[in-house]
Amino acid sequence: WRKATVRRQGERIVKERAAGRSPDVMRLERDDILGPKYLDVSGCKALRDLEGLDGLKSVKTAVQNLLAVIRTNADLEEEEKPVRNFTLNRVFLGNPGTGKTTVARIYGSILRDLGLLSKGDVVEKLPSDFVGSALGQSQQLTTAILDQTVGCVLVVDEAYGLYPGKNSKDPYKESVIDTIVGKVQGVPGDDRAVLLLGYKEPMEEMMRNANPGLARRFQLQDAWKFEDYDDFALMKLLRAKAQNDYGWSLGLKVAKAAVEVLAKERLKPN
Repeated sequence: WRKATVRRQGERIVKERAAGRSPDVMRLERDDILGPKYLDVSGCKALRDLEGLDGLKSVKTAVQNLLAVIRTNADLEEEEKPVRNFTLNRVFLGNPGTGKTTVARIYGSILRDLGLLSKGDVVEKLPSDFVGSALGQSQQLTTAILDQTVGCVLVVDEAYGLYPGKNSKDPYKESVIDTIVGKVQGVPGDDRAVLLLGYKEPMEEMMRNANPGLARRFQLQDAWKFEDYDDFALMKLLRAKAQNDYGWSLGLKVAKAAVEVLAKERLKPN
């Protein structure tokens, strides 16, 4: 505590002197002792990366709302008032190719830069990674994955695969959900963020019918919704990727033809 205070005081004094002021070296200010009241996000590269992505308006708004809660809590804490609870765990709803995994990686970097996660690494898993084939194995696998991802963002893609269906029974999958409910509390100070990714309808069905604790920990009303890109956005993305990854300069005619093929694929069942 003393070392951190002295370091922050020294940094402040150097800045003030550089600005032409004459700070009192014997004076301790609030930020010297407690650290900055507000998080400085101006140097957060991950936030700039998110803003640089095409589309994703609702997701960008959700991240700004999270930052607003953090700022509000800083004011409430200083006034010795109860802070607003928030969870780092999220549900991502959307079709493949809408940016869910890309945003999950950026989200991990943002949480690390804000000091909300100790590591910020992103660990990607599928339902099959959690489900065992013998009694008790699903619980062991799930517990091991959760223990290994402390400080990280755990991404479960196609998470609805953990739900056997309304009229089906699968004790191995049920054990995974029960273990997640038991170990992922979503309380302040949790050093892990769990993201459940998937299509809207099967994810909603799982939340309605699986262990009720799952819906309390991963609230659908706060889900981040990833909309399909329109044809213009797809053409822009395709041309940029071709140029950046392969050095190809795609003409509008070629890009339009490629997007028309993608549009036909979009109409097929998932």
